Amino acid sequence: MNESDGLTPAAGKMGRVYAPVITPFSEDGGGIDFYAFSALLGHLSASHVDGILLLGTNGEFGYLSLEEKWALIDAVARADTGLGLMVGATVPDSREETLRLAQSLDERLPLPATLLIAPPFYDRYARGGSATPTEVLSFYRDLLDLQLRIPIFAYNLPVPDSGPSSAAASPEFIALLAGSGDLGNFAGVKDSTGNVENISAYLAALPEAAIFVGNDHAVSGGIMRGAAGSITACANLFPSAVQAVWSAAGDAERRQAQVELSQLRTVIESIPGKMVGAEKLLLWKLGVLSNRTPLRNAAARLSAAEERQLLAALAGVLESLEVNAGLRRVLADAT
Repeated sequence: MNESDGLTPAAGKMGRVYAPVITPFSEDGGGIDFYAFSALLGHLSASHVDGILLLGTNGEFGYLSLEEKWALIDAVARADTGLGLMVGATVPDSREETLRLAQSLDERLPLPATLLIAPPFYDRYARGGSATPTEVLSFYRDLLDLQLRIPIFAYNLPVPDSGPSSAAASPEFIALLAGSGDLGNFAGVKDSTGNVENISAYLAALPEAAIFVGNDHAVSGGIMRGAAGSITACANLFPSAVQAVWSAAGDAERRQAQVELSQLRTVIESIPGKMVGAEKLLLWKLGVLSNRTPLRNAAARLSAAEERQLLAALAGVLESLEVNAGLRRVLADAT
C-alpha cells in the first residue's frame, strides 16, 4: 500500500484497494477451475492490490454450494498471497442460513479477515416484495448478538425498484443501527450505490467506521469524503487504474485518473446485467485466465455480438488513457 500521499485508511491494516474476485468455472461448467483461480490470485498479488473480496456478487456467490464456498476459502489460504481477505457471508434468500454461515466463517477463518454481509432478502425483491427497516435492523442485531470475533461490514447495494431504500444498509439505516445498542465488532460499510454523499452520512453516524466505495465511478469522490478504501470491479481487471486514483499526487492528477477509471468502468458495464461476463471475457483476453471461463447463470452470458460490442468499446477508450500508459499498451494487445 502506498502511503506517500498521506491518505492513511481508516480501516487500519486492511489497506484500501480491494478486488471483488470472480469465480472461474471449468469450461464444461461442471465445477470451479482452481487452476484459473490460482492464476487470478497471482495476478492480483503481483498487481499489489491490498486485498480481495471473496464470495461477493462478482464471485457469483448465489450460484455456489456451501462446499464450493469452503473450497474457495481453502484455496485462498493455501495460496498465501499476503492479500487482505474479506468474505461475503450472505446466503441470498435465507436469514437463518446467513447467520449460520457467518458463525461458521468466524470459527474457521484466520485473523485478520473481515465479513461482508448484506440483508438476505434477494428472493423477496425478485418477486416484487420488500423488506421493512424493522426486519433489516432485526437481522443485523441478531448478527451482532452472535458476538463474532471477525469484524463485520454491512453492504449497501442498489436494490430493485420494487424494494424500499431502507432494505439495504443505507446511511439512514446505519444511523438507526448506531442508536440501537452495542455495535460490538461492526466495522463499517461497503457502499456500491455510487452516491458519494453517502460516505459523509455514514461517517456522521459512525465516525470510527471504515467506509469502502463499491463503485469505480465514485472512488475519487469517496476519497474526498473520507472513504477508507474501495472494493470495485475494475480492480480485478485494471488494478493500476484504481490505484492511480488513490495514489495521485494532487487534485488535478486524481481527477484525470478518475476520468480514466470511469471510462474503463463504463466499458465493463456497457452490456446491462452482464458485467461479470464482461470481466471474465476481458480477464481471458488480458491473459490472466488461460481458458474462457463460463458463468453459472446462463442468462448473464455474453452473445458473440455483445462480445464484439464490448471489445470495440474498450478499444475506443485506449487512446485517452494518459495516466495509465502501461495499461494502454496491455489493453491494445488484448483487443
